[in-house]
Amino acid sequence: QRDIVSDTPNTGYFATLSPDKKYVCFKDFQVVGNERLQVPVLYDIAGKKQAPLDKPAPAAGNPVASARGQIAYTLGSQLVVLNADLSRFMEVDLGALVNVLAFSPDGGKLAFSDPSETVSWIDLGTGTRGALPAAGVHGYQPRFSPDGQALLARSSNGEVSAARLATGVTRRFGRAQAAGWVDADTVAFVRKTVAHYAVSHTDVVKARLSDGSTSTLLDRKSTRLNSSHLGI
Repeated sequence: QRDIVSDTPNTGYFATLSPDKKYVCFKDFQVVGNERLQVPVLYDIAGKKQAPLDKPAPAAGNPVASARGQIAYTLGSQLVVLNADLSRFMEVDLGALVNVLAFSPDGGKLAFSDPSETVSWIDLGTGTRGALPAAGVHGYQPRFSPDGQALLARSSNGEVSAARLATGVTRRFGRAQAAGWVDADTVAFVRKTVAHYAVSHTDVVKARLSDGSTSTLLDRKSTRLNSSHLGI
């Protein structure tokens, strides 16, 4: 059986499932007068109903849920974090429009990037913020490593990079179509060569953040493999 979460066009981009599998977190759109406004929404899977998290706004980010049950989203440059009961936990101005957020595995930190592709994070316990040097790691949709101690990002030109938050160790892995964490120190990424509107070659490579060593998992011509096979 398939449920329709929303029939509004474009709501599926960056939608996520909450760790407890209770909600689909997504951004919906509403036409108000002559404006097409954005709304952060939770879809209650068991109840089969939508729960808007805020009023429609000119710019809103996709909501995400943490392992602690908290929900985070943005309205313009404002970050809003809710408790599991949807009461307000914190609200802070990020200073820039942010569309995609990522919780650390333990739910203690939130990572995000601004329009300049600067990758930052905020500690929800202390409110302190940090940022990675743009020369080392930059991009959209930053993701924490499984231990929460490193961040991975892919830039608008496809450059994949990662860095340890505590030590500052940074690696740039070149361009790839998709990338994701294998474990706390290993990144896997997919590189495809396209010729005449078809994939002519696919490489799947893994690399270690600690020492930069790489190894090839797959080197295949005319493969139909895509990133979903690796869960990235």
